[in-house]
Amino acid sequence: MPMKNRNHLAVSARTFWTALVVLALVSLSALRWQTSPRHCPPEEHAFAGQPYDIEVCSMGGDDFHALLRLRVYSRQGELLAQRSFTQLKVPGADTSLNTLDFQPSQITYSDAEPSDRDHIPPEYALKMPPTRWDWITANVSRLLWT
Repeated sequence: MPMKNRNHLAVSARTFWTALVVLALVSLSALRWQTSPRHCPPEEHAFAGQPYDIEVCSMGGDDFHALLRLRVYSRQGELLAQRSFTQLKVPGADTSLNTLDFQPSQITYSDAEPSDRDHIPPEYALKMPPTRWDWITANVSRLLWT
């Protein structure tokens, strides 16, 4: 009686790794496309007498929510901090359910869950000046995604 091949679904290691690399590249390019800013006009804000350039960038979205990225730069152009958050829009109006507030020692922002339109979004704070950890996380994510 002839023996049946039990490995009829087996793939070579080379095919597996090639497919995995292609999938990773496609995924990263899709993420990169989603994280490219559309509009990023910088504004100057001072915290404790120190000026910073602040960018709030639109990263896309739909009629009900917008993906935003907040970036803080020194006056010399060094990226010091970055936060991404979701803004809930009021359909048919130029308003949102979120807040973005510049205070003397921090920037407060609210980050909404795109699916949760029934609750006020929780607030977060970016202390000014940004910490070394803020610098590290902002620059690592910048290297990975932009």
